[in-house]
Amino acid sequence: MRILIVDDNKDSLYILEFLLKGGGYEVVSAGNGAEALEKLRTESIDMIISDILMPVMDGFKFCKEVKKKDELKNIPFIFYTATFKDERDEKLASQLGADKYILKPAESEELIKIIQGMLRDVEEGKFEPMKPAFAEEKEILKLYSERLVNKLEKKMLDLEKEITVRKDAEKRIEHLNLTLRAVRNVNQLIVRERDRDHLIQGACRNFIKNRGFYSAWIAVVDESRRLVTAAEAGLGKAFQPLLKNLKQGNLPYCMRRVLAKPGVLTIKDPVSTCSDCSLANIYKERGVFSSRLEHDGKIYGILTISFPLDYFLEKIERSLFEEVAGDIAYALHHIELEEEHKKAEEALKKSEVKYRTLIENLQQKIFLIDKNFVYVSCNEHYARDLKIKPEKIIGKTDYDFYPKQLAEKYRADDKRILESGETEDIEEKYLQEGRETWVHTVKTPVKDEKGTVVGILGIFWDITEKKRAADQIRAALKEKEVLLQEVHHRVKNNMQIISSLFNLQSGHIKDKQALEIFKSSQNRVRSMALIHERLYQSKDMARVDFAEYTQGLTGHLLNSYGINPDVIKLYIDIKDVFLDINTAIPCSLIINELVSNSLKHAFPEDKKGEIKIAIHPFNKDVMEVIVSDNGVGLPKGMDFRKTDSLGLHLVNLLAGDQLHGDIKLDRTKGTSFHIRFKVKR
Repeated sequence: MRILIVDDNKDSLYILEFLLKGGGYEVVSAGNGAEALEKLRTESIDMIISDILMPVMDGFKFCKEVKKKDELKNIPFIFYTATFKDERDEKLASQLGADKYILKPAESEELIKIIQGMLRDVEEGKFEPMKPAFAEEKEILKLYSERLVNKLEKKMLDLEKEITVRKDAEKRIEHLNLTLRAVRNVNQLIVRERDRDHLIQGACRNFIKNRGFYSAWIAVVDESRRLVTAAEAGLGKAFQPLLKNLKQGNLPYCMRRVLAKPGVLTIKDPVSTCSDCSLANIYKERGVFSSRLEHDGKIYGILTISFPLDYFLEKIERSLFEEVAGDIAYALHHIELEEEHKKAEEALKKSEVKYRTLIENLQQKIFLIDKNFVYVSCNEHYARDLKIKPEKIIGKTDYDFYPKQLAEKYRADDKRILESGETEDIEEKYLQEGRETWVHTVKTPVKDEKGTVVGILGIFWDITEKKRAADQIRAALKEKEVLLQEVHHRVKNNMQIISSLFNLQSGHIKDKQALEIFKSSQNRVRSMALIHERLYQSKDMARVDFAEYTQGLTGHLLNSYGINPDVIKLYIDIKDVFLDINTAIPCSLIINELVSNSLKHAFPEDKKGEIKIAIHPFNKDVMEVIVSDNGVGLPKGMDFRKTDSLGLHLVNLLAGDQLHGDIKLDRTKGTSFHIRFKVKR
């Protein structure tokens, strides 16, 4: 089945053709009635679907022509229109012989269903084509003219509306172009302008230059929201009262609102909204946009413009305004950075002049670099090492004078000092006339008025001879340490020999009291020998680790007196106590005597008990030694300061004469001796 579709709208033709082909039909298309008649002369057609309003020959006339011809009048004819929707249009179509009148857009399934039904009736002989009312030719012609004129009038009205809409659109486009031109001019100004006041004044002028906006004003504020400077265009003297209020800290509504909350503030009725502002009447029948000038979290001020109310709701206007406000804020930020940079350079130059006289009169090598590690100046002595004149060093870096590895080391030091802002003393290698020397360098950060580090002042001097002398001293000290170790070793060996002699002699003594005296003397010698043994084995030849020493001494005493450690338990509380030899020997003898007394007398008849030894700082200058037991205690009435006991007499002498301290006795629970003495720091 072949269907002829007639429509001057190519999109409508395409859609209908696509739909019909999808339903399995062949399609022939034409753009108007005249073209369709030509197709009918050469093509075999089973159905016609036609629009009405078309150029050259409309659908009504085309239908009339088809129904006049005997060879065409029985072809099913359907009007498919979106324009002619009146009942009179459908009546005219029926009088012209149209079989169906369908309004666009019809449901696809419904349209196909109608077409299928009509074609099926044709095949089955059931189709009866609509007969045109040619007898009423005048009435049809009148109705045809009436409907056509009606549609043309409607088209004219629609066209007028479209022209009006287009004119409004053209005005909007024209205003948008003016706005874009103003934004472009402001952006061009931002690129080239480096003065803050010129920037904001130029921006205001560019906003109104092409009459895209009525007026514009910018107020720049500091961190406390106080006015720094302001500019306007399009307001003239009317801006002065507002400027006066701004200088006094009296901010208008728009400024308070924008500074408190980000985003664009839109004011459609400034007269009622901005009653506290001197510009309210100036803004009458105008729209107002106001926005903070903000970049990277810092507020630089406020921008306010007025423009025609017709474009108040235009999103693109608001978007462009917000964008240009951000651009101006960025420009102010950039100018601020440049001003800070200039101030830093000026501060650096002032600092250079200040130190020049001093630098040139010092024998040390001195240099000054900026925060980019570029030399700013140096003194004559440093320049002489580099084989250049002082003024030639400006603009160069360490990489221009030193091997890469050494330059990278200097760069790392400088970067660390710039970041920390702290002065550093550095001993480092230095190349002088091709030979490697050692220098002592002091690098101090140079700061501007705000305390920002803007460079580094370095001063260094040759310490090669000093380091050589220090190496010699270290070598001599090493020799002395070896010698001192040997002395401690020999003293320890001699005391071991004395202890062994005591031990050999005691083997020939039958008297228990005399034997006890020999053993006590042997333990005293052993306690002193142990001191020298610890010093000999230690890396620190001047001090004894007394915790480690006390463990060894008490272990020897327990073994010497044959004490079972399960019967008499020993507790040592000594942490991080280091004593010099002059303090360690008296302390060791005191502990030896007091622990020996406890082992011999505190626990008769194998009585169980505890002995505790503690050494700890009493305060920052005084050390306290505590030796205690929970045994039977000293006899009542016995004065430990006035006794015939050689051990206690020795303890008193050592505490008083050797340590210059004092000793106290606590008899509350057994026996507890407390010795306090000053220590050297």
